[in-house]
Amino acid sequence: MTLVYAVNRGFKPADARHLKSKIKMLLGRSPLNVRVASSHVEVSAAGVEASDLVRVVESVVGEVFEVVEASQKPPSLQSYLKLMEEERYWEAHEILESLWSVNKDPGLQVLILAAASLAKAQEGSLKGALKILDRLVRLQNQLEEEFVDASCIREAVKRVDSGLAGDAVKCIKLI
Repeated sequence: MTLVYAVNRGFKPADARHLKSKIKMLLGRSPLNVRVASSHVEVSAAGVEASDLVRVVESVVGEVFEVVEASQKPPSLQSYLKLMEEERYWEAHEILESLWSVNKDPGLQVLILAAASLAKAQEGSLKGALKILDRLVRLQNQLEEEFVDASCIREAVKRVDSGLAGDAVKCIKLI
């Protein structure tokens, strides 16, 4: 999986589907996904040459400032928090997925769901984001410890959906 980050020139999460369609058409391939943060647009794709993806993203979105192979980041809570601060919610989700797959810790799953709900909002799917958030609440209610402030994440999802910075790292109870 390759992730390409481009400067956001005024796009909103509601534009994600249109951008995805245009990029798919120019690439002639899928799967790919587009997430719109307040400062950047993130395009993820599998089975595509990074140089081709960069060329197409630059023509549709604008200046690319980073290309990441998903496996480059170390799986740690510190990496997760840093990515959450940077509104790189999909990467944050992926980082913890690799840890969770080893130990199936439900606390990690709560953190994964928080990042996934925010990523879904960046994709322009508020309904999908809230559905994931409901799963987070149900799971967290079964635990003795609260890992995230669910109402804070809900507000962050709404901010992301409207094109604002999510500021979701303040919702995480690990810090």
